[in-house]
Amino acid sequence: MKKLAVLILLFIVVNPITSQSNTIILDDTFVPLQYVSHSPFDVDEDSDFISYAFPGNGSLIDPYIIEDYIITTSNSYGIRISNVTKYFVIRNCMIENQLIGVHIQNVSSNRTNVQYNICKNNSDYGIRIENSGEVGVENNTCQNNGKSGIYIFNGTNSLIKSNICEYNGVHGIYVEDTALTMITKNDCYNNFHYGINIENCSSSEVVENSCNQNRVYGTKIFDSPSSIFLNNELNSNWRGAYFFRCDFNNISNNTCEDSSSSGFTITRCEQINFTKNLLANNDEDGLDAFFMDNSIVDNNTCIGNRKAGLSIRSALNSTISFNNLTNNGLEIEETLTESYSTYTLYNNTINNLPFGFLLHLRDGIITKEYGQMLLVNCSRTTIEGKSPISIKLSNSPQNTIINNNVKHSEIGINLINSDFCEILNNSISHQLFYGIYTEDSDHTLIANNTIGGFTYEGFYIRYSPNSEIINNTIQDCTICLIWGSDSSIFSQNTLTIDYGVGFEQSSDLIVENNYFYKGGFIFSEPSLDFLTYTWNNNLIDGLPSMILIDLNGITVTEKFAQILLINCINVIVKDQQFTNVPEGVAVRQSEHITIRNCLFTNGSGTAMYIMYSSYIDIRDNIVDNYFQGILIREMTPYINISHNTFMNNAAQGIVLSDDYCRITYNLFQNNSAHGISIYEGHSNILHHNNFIGNNHDHEWGTSQALDEGYSNQWYEASTHQGNFWDDWSGSGPYILDGGNVDPYPLSSEVPAIMPEYSANLLIACILSLFFVIFISRKHRKKQL
Repeated sequence: MKKLAVLILLFIVVNPITSQSNTIILDDTFVPLQYVSHSPFDVDEDSDFISYAFPGNGSLIDPYIIEDYIITTSNSYGIRISNVTKYFVIRNCMIENQLIGVHIQNVSSNRTNVQYNICKNNSDYGIRIENSGEVGVENNTCQNNGKSGIYIFNGTNSLIKSNICEYNGVHGIYVEDTALTMITKNDCYNNFHYGINIENCSSSEVVENSCNQNRVYGTKIFDSPSSIFLNNELNSNWRGAYFFRCDFNNISNNTCEDSSSSGFTITRCEQINFTKNLLANNDEDGLDAFFMDNSIVDNNTCIGNRKAGLSIRSALNSTISFNNLTNNGLEIEETLTESYSTYTLYNNTINNLPFGFLLHLRDGIITKEYGQMLLVNCSRTTIEGKSPISIKLSNSPQNTIINNNVKHSEIGINLINSDFCEILNNSISHQLFYGIYTEDSDHTLIANNTIGGFTYEGFYIRYSPNSEIINNTIQDCTICLIWGSDSSIFSQNTLTIDYGVGFEQSSDLIVENNYFYKGGFIFSEPSLDFLTYTWNNNLIDGLPSMILIDLNGITVTEKFAQILLINCINVIVKDQQFTNVPEGVAVRQSEHITIRNCLFTNGSGTAMYIMYSSYIDIRDNIVDNYFQGILIREMTPYINISHNTFMNNAAQGIVLSDDYCRITYNLFQNNSAHGISIYEGHSNILHHNNFIGNNHDHEWGTSQALDEGYSNQWYEASTHQGNFWDDWSGSGPYILDGGNVDPYPLSSEVPAIMPEYSANLLIACILSLFFVIFISRKHRKKQL
């Protein structure tokens, strides 16, 4: 028997849990016994172990054993042990409905073991261990705890192994200020924030854990240098793993798939070894790394990430090699040419073709086929007839990109600080963000290209003056923008896009001879740069898009696809039909404008957009199936809106951020958001409106209108009559989101809220009515 005891002791000494720990080893095949119900345990000194009559004598060979208890009585803790020096083990207990399930603190024995317990439904922590020495937490199940399943603070040489931590309110496992920690073979999933969170834990090892389906990060590691992150599975989290200020980390052989954001994010970490990881089908980048100098990114596999497979910014003196990317790219971004020269890149492939990292080329034609191309400090170089996923030029003037087929990346063709370049006759499609993006690139010619195929933004010309966008075909895109690019030309382009073409902070533009089959122009820019435009012959489905300036005392009767009024007085816009355009009527710096008897249908933006104007009368219009009906902002008081219909819009019927407006006798029906939203405005009067079925899914609040302004009156003072709300309870005031109320809600609908239709619309309605009567009579005759 003595020999057996000596062998057991020798085994414990020679085979610790980790190379740094002497924590007690218990048999992994431990079979739990039947639970015994008990009140909470409180051990505050060594003698308390004897008082509770726990088996054992508190030695390393024969520790006190706390096991087989079920503790459900509500208290601040289930088992609390503090200020002891004896060895002990807590195992096979079930603890729930406490503040903390197992709470251990200030234990100097350096032999703390918590194993095979179930800690659930505790309001703070399942297991909390603080200010204690070597800790072994193994094979526990911690679920539905309010904060963390397992929390360890201010220890050393801890082992956290084979635990299940699920559905906890913040973290599955949280370790803080604990060096030499081994976290291995844990399952952490469906936690509200992080699966595993490590802060200020140097020389730690996170190995073979599964952290899946956590609401925020699978794993977050802060301020933990010289650590190992190996063979972990991080799937279906918002972000797989996040490293911050973790120098000298080895991140290898991990799998990260199906993140809602990026797979890995690594920032402000130097000398990282990121190797042999699988990054697949993440909604953003596989790896998003910045400020990661002197690092190695090697032998990683990136498949089908929605943005880049590897996105690397500001990683000076780094080596990027032998990475295999399929249906996503390798993005490297630096602001200075000399910074690119510090990189070492070789043997990276994009769709089985080499990554083209080309520096300092002059006066040549690129003949080799590349999967992706990055040209830095190149000039007078021609890229022709290639099929990469993207082409990027940085600090590379006077180059020609012609007759290429570019698809399936973030940005098709990208110019940064590259003046006097030509982008000609290319086919650019299926780009996540931009077909063509230029920034700080003067005198760019973009001509005869086809851009589309479900690309979000066809082109974005940013701070690139004197650009020419001529004779391009743009289709299956959402939006195009020219921003801060003075003296540019947008001419002879053919567009079929969901939203429109916008111009912001750009003066002296020439916009002419463009044709839209779908979409139109966006007039949301509040500045008066439009006054400097040359605007001619831009057509939307055969009707002109028109900017009207300095008109006084006229009625606009000619049919337009869109109208922008600037510096106009006493102008009436009536009997118009605006269909499939992002904005129907926009008004800037104008007063005494009437918009009457118009039909706005199927638009992707705001039907009427009013800024810096006053005394606007909007009546007898229908807005059906737009994004918003009317947007009023930026010093636009004294607006009268009456007898209009706002229905089936994707957001609000009216958004108001100004004062002294009157909104009466309108119908707001089945708008997905509020019928009316008031932000900041005051002294507005609203009454005798019908609100029916707005905000029907309650995604924007609980009521059909929002009022965050002040001194707004939701009733008529002379009659004490408010508005009709079809969801009003029938008694008391109607409470609005934002805190205001309609004190006198109406019990029945306001009658005869109906626009005065134009002659053409009225004729169409009458013909439809006759048709219905004719069909009904014919059907009746058949029955007879």
